[in-house]
Amino acid sequence: MTTFKPGKAIAWVLAAAASLVMAQDKGKDLAETIMNADIIYFETLGDYDTIELTVSGQGNLFHRTYEGWDVPAINLNESMLADGEYTFELRATPKWNRADKTSVTENGDQRVGLAVAPGTNFVQSGYFRVVNGQFVLPQEEGVLTPVAQSQPHNTTHHSAKAADGEIDQDDDGSDDQVIADDLIVDGSACVGLDCVNGESFGFDTIRLKENNLRIKFQDTSSSASFPSRDWQLTANDSANGGANKFSIDDIDGGRTPFTIEAGAPSHSLYVDDGGRMGLGTSTPVTDIHVVSGNTPTMRLAQDGSSGFTPQTWDVAGNETNFFVRDATNGSTLPLRIRPSAPSNAIFIDTDGDIGMGTSSPSASQHINRSNGTAKLLIQDTTASSTFLSMIEMNNASGGGVAFRMVNGSDTIDFNNTSSEFRVNFNDGDNQEMALDADGNLEIDGTLTTMVPKTVPDYVFEADYALMPMADLEHFVKTNKHLPGIPSQADVQAANYKMNMVELQFQLLEKIEELTLYTIDQQKTIQMLHQRLEQMEQNR
Repeated sequence: MTTFKPGKAIAWVLAAAASLVMAQDKGKDLAETIMNADIIYFETLGDYDTIELTVSGQGNLFHRTYEGWDVPAINLNESMLADGEYTFELRATPKWNRADKTSVTENGDQRVGLAVAPGTNFVQSGYFRVVNGQFVLPQEEGVLTPVAQSQPHNTTHHSAKAADGEIDQDDDGSDDQVIADDLIVDGSACVGLDCVNGESFGFDTIRLKENNLRIKFQDTSSSASFPSRDWQLTANDSANGGANKFSIDDIDGGRTPFTIEAGAPSHSLYVDDGGRMGLGTSTPVTDIHVVSGNTPTMRLAQDGSSGFTPQTWDVAGNETNFFVRDATNGSTLPLRIRPSAPSNAIFIDTDGDIGMGTSSPSASQHINRSNGTAKLLIQDTTASSTFLSMIEMNNASGGGVAFRMVNGSDTIDFNNTSSEFRVNFNDGDNQEMALDADGNLEIDGTLTTMVPKTVPDYVFEADYALMPMADLEHFVKTNKHLPGIPSQADVQAANYKMNMVELQFQLLEKIEELTLYTIDQQKTIQMLHQRLEQMEQNR
């Protein structure tokens, strides 16, 4: 997309040099268009928050947003516009306060508190042309003198008398004609100042021929109950440098609701016999059928004219994906669907349940696969050590929360009560595990854990250095705990957390050492017993 940066200036400075106004729709425009050969200014006629200026033509699109106090402008030297015809559009965002916006929301009143005159349009469009690197100055084409006739018309003039009895004549002195009966032309008719005697009609039935072509429908209904709007078919602008286009004009409303520019491709708008509308195609197969060689797109633009923040969304599709684009915020793509995505990839049921892979979700969110690939992945790629709550289950009613796993006929529940967390196999008996808020763990079964690879059987090896009893006694009296066993200070330093498996093996080591002490003690007792018996026999 090409961009341009028109310079700032005050429109009235230029007005002294060239105060020419481009042809615009009737009514209260939002800006006056002032133009010279190399710059166009738009002098706003109201107090607006922002004004968006868009210029399109010759395959380019220019867009810029101005603050309400700034002067929108198109600077030919800065924008580098090529020769050709262009369309401009101004969109104004009025100034609203919170009370005004509330009134719009609640009452639908879209003009409360606006700093502009009632009836002012917030959108204004027009045309201009660049020729030889300069803007074509607007100039209404004059009424041309009729082409001189080489021979008189074979026409009978029926002069009409005005109310005062005088013959009613046009400015060129020719008489008006009034035919007080049906008019039947058995042939073709040419209307306009450039029609000539001997006009070659070809297959034309009615031809309009001059430099200002209009067909006006002027309704003379006078009763309030009858519609009386005046309409007009317009071919091309009358202003020099204006647009080559065909329009339907709402004369009384000062608006042009329908326009076709010259050069629009065939079938730009096509309605077939079934009421289907084609945009870019003459064979629509749906109610609205859009055809484009590159990413057919529909744009939804909230322009701010009703007091709400401007926002633009695009809905589009191509060979890569169907997507929704947030054109206002960096053209991000919050929703994308790849071609060949399966049916019911995303399904929202009547009760709001979301199915992914199913059209009959049985939960608030139901993920279904039939090929062994069902999986839920929650991932945060930010390099951070911050604790993240990746899954949160909250029962606002104060009741318990359950997490269930089902494998065929086996069901495992992870749930909580007001006082403990439970794990339960739904096999008809009590829960298999319960953990309360004090950290007390209850297991209805056997606890099996991994153990150290070295078992204290090394105590029974011949080279094991068993601490002598006297040294053991001294150690216990000095340290107030067994050697190799954590002391009170050790447990306190560890915040009263211990490796129970390691402690069990430390205690097993002491039991095996105690076994050696007991065996040695038994040998001593046996020896003393034998000596005592010997002494008694020798008495």
